Amino acid sequence: MINPLAPGNTVIQHYKIDKFQASPFLQAEVSPLPWLHLTGGGRYDDITYDAHNVLNGRNTTSHFERFSPKSGVTFDLPYEQKLWFNYSFGFAPPTPSLLFMNTIPDPNLKPELAENMEIGLRGSIIKNQLYYEFAYYNTDVTN
Repeated sequence: MINPLAPGNTVIQHYKIDKFQASPFLQAEVSPLPWLHLTGGGRYDDITYDAHNVLNGRNTTSHFERFSPKSGVTFDLPYEQKLWFNYSFGFAPPTPSLLFMNTIPDPNLKPELAENMEIGLRGSIIKNQLYYEFAYYNTDVTN
């Protein structure tokens, strides 16, 4: 980062940042009735940023982990139409620039948490030659 107010634009910090991320995802579907499909799953995110300030030798680590469940239901309707609904949670950790390199860096920032809902209708109009999909998505984000 360069200090724009300093004479000669003095460099005040220079970071080397390593990121580790593991995000396994598992999903299963069951159909208790021929026209009903239930889906459930989840994702576990484990994310770590290790930042090393090359100029002053300081090391800073920020770690984020969270399990995010997902569920859904699909109804097979007549004439190859489908009505579906999904509900899930998710999160997004702060970027390395906000954690370490911002004008006022904060390695203790919390991730954004999201609650997602979607409902839709999809199918074919002209005997599998013209397809459509209508959907409504809503995401509520906190932090």
